[in-house]
Amino acid sequence: MSIFKDNFRSDWYSISKIAQIWMVDTDTFEDQLSALYELEYKYSMLRDRPFNGMPQRQENISNQLESELSGVINQINDVLTSTFNNWLEHHALLSADTWSRKRVEDDEIIYREINEEAYLSMASEYVRYAMGDKRYNPLDRDKVNNSELYKMINKALNNPNNFPSIKNMLVQFLPDHLDRLMEDFHDQGLEDFNMSQGKQFKTEEEVENYIESLTIDDVDAESFIDAESFIEVASNSGLADDILFEFYKNFVFPLWSKYWMAQGIDKTRKNVQEVHDQLMNMDEDNVRESIATINIALNTAHQNGEMLEYIEEQTEDYNLRATLDSLSAGEKVEEWNKELGEIGVQI
Repeated sequence: MSIFKDNFRSDWYSISKIAQIWMVDTDTFEDQLSALYELEYKYSMLRDRPFNGMPQRQENISNQLESELSGVINQINDVLTSTFNNWLEHHALLSADTWSRKRVEDDEIIYREINEEAYLSMASEYVRYAMGDKRYNPLDRDKVNNSELYKMINKALNNPNNFPSIKNMLVQFLPDHLDRLMEDFHDQGLEDFNMSQGKQFKTEEEVENYIESLTIDDVDAESFIDAESFIEVASNSGLADDILFEFYKNFVFPLWSKYWMAQGIDKTRKNVQEVHDQLMNMDEDNVRESIATINIALNTAHQNGEMLEYIEEQTEDYNLRATLDSLSAGEKVEEWNKELGEIGVQI
């Protein structure tokens, strides 16, 4: 093969590669963001700047860019829509049920099951909002949380209307509880049983009648050795997650909502909701309109550090702020301009 043919093939390959300016990596979300900025810039420049070449070639490149852009937009929109929805569920100011259910779902993921650690995590959040940072010593976290959780259990037992799942649990718990009381009485004897129960029964018959007459309304926190035993009973009854939900709803949510409302989260949430709705209703066939919507969503996430963290957790790309900063600063524009110039766009 002649040197001329070798050079011709080499030149043809280089020109062909340069011409395919729509070829981008989209493996990760970070790649997709970079691709969006790059394709949008090239697409706009190709459409708006003079072009040295055949109109058909310009149109073909434009169509390829538009097609690639559409695919990237769809990928990014899927991530953003899911993330914005997740953020809204975690910040459901007007729905204690939605907010609390989301907290329980998170705990199930973190702890694999609703156990004592999940309840202590809930108590920790309650303590932070109830006491404030000045009174909450992280070094005393376990002691404070255990103590506070036991108090919360006692309050819940005395307020059955707001904790229907506890009432259901007690229906299952009561027969075993009565059997244990009867066993304690027979093991301790009348005098010691009176002392442990704070009673003054005179006969065995009085004690047995008392125990047999007890209902779930007579069960209080002292019926459980500690918070751990309460949670064990809740787990055995299959109601641990429902009861934790009611603790979040009745104890934590009111304090959480009050605190964040004072921080202006209602305005932030309204803005996020509006952007979420735009993403959901976006006409993905209209590339220019879709790009505008995606840019609004990315700008919202860029300004909302917590939102950006949600995206990073979902995508497992933990360098998004730096990526967005770099893209916003136009650090690759010179490189893109060179590619555009090589295919005939007048820069």
